[in-house]
Amino acid sequence: MVEENRHASSLHLAKEVESQTEVIVSHGTIWRTLQRNSMHGCRPRRKPVLQHKHKKTHLEFARAHAEKEEDYWVSVLWNDETKINIFETDGFKTLWCTKKNAWCLQ
Repeated sequence: MVEENRHASSLHLAKEVESQTEVIVSHGTIWRTLQRNSMHGCRPRRKPVLQHKHKKTHLEFARAHAEKEEDYWVSVLWNDETKINIFETDGFKTLWCTKKNAWCLQ
């Protein structure tokens, strides 16, 4: 099950085992079993915020609009699309990996 969905939490895996086998297993047991089998939770590798194609389109936009007058920019509505959490954090995603999958530890 872990190989099919490496992002599944130990709690989710425990519920899945219970639904398939009708045996109640705690998420701690799942976690310890994965640890014994060299499966560790790690954060996935971070991706760059802007990829090359994004930088290219931003530069094209800037060059196309470089000659616009200041009056034009006053009428433009700017949106920075910032997400702000007030009460809770989004947390971070983890995935199960082995030392063979060292790429996820970077």
